[in-house]
Amino acid sequence: MDEGRRNIYIPSNPDKIINVIIDHAGLLTPVDGRTKKQEIDQTSQYCVYFREKCGISIDFIMQENRNTSDVNRLKMDLAEPTLDDVKDSGNAGNDCNICVAVYNPIKHQRSTYRGYTIINKEYPEESLGSAMRGLILLKHRFGVANKVFCTGFQGSLGRFEELPDPGSINYEVYQS
Repeated sequence: MDEGRRNIYIPSNPDKIINVIIDHAGLLTPVDGRTKKQEIDQTSQYCVYFREKCGISIDFIMQENRNTSDVNRLKMDLAEPTLDDVKDSGNAGNDCNICVAVYNPIKHQRSTYRGYTIINKEYPEESLGSAMRGLILLKHRFGVANKVFCTGFQGSLGRFEELPDPGSINYEVYQS
């Protein structure tokens, strides 16, 4: 709708939720001589524009930098990703309202993670192995950030389920 000086978007169905997924930002192809970082930054700006103008949600999927596997970080138990670990450009992390990282503790051969047994060589049935993911709320403009949700993960289904307290978990449930 043209309001004279500016265009206003009025959805035909205001109850409809529109969710756009960009999977993943590292596959954006630079054009007009821009670098990959510049392309990601430009796309992030477009996402903010359309989020504000149209009231849509945009999931901007990005990889983490390789430095999360740095030996010194692992020694200091700092393997969990941070907002600084977004690969190729930090602008998407700055522009977003909510940023969630998915952390796989077995990737770093951790025997435990936040009270849960990940690797138990003596009793493998008493561990989560690759069925564990930490969902880390790195940024939340409208709420509490830096919160971790420990989840059971079924990769074949893409299913996440919040885990019970580490003291009351039945590891066998997550073995298959």
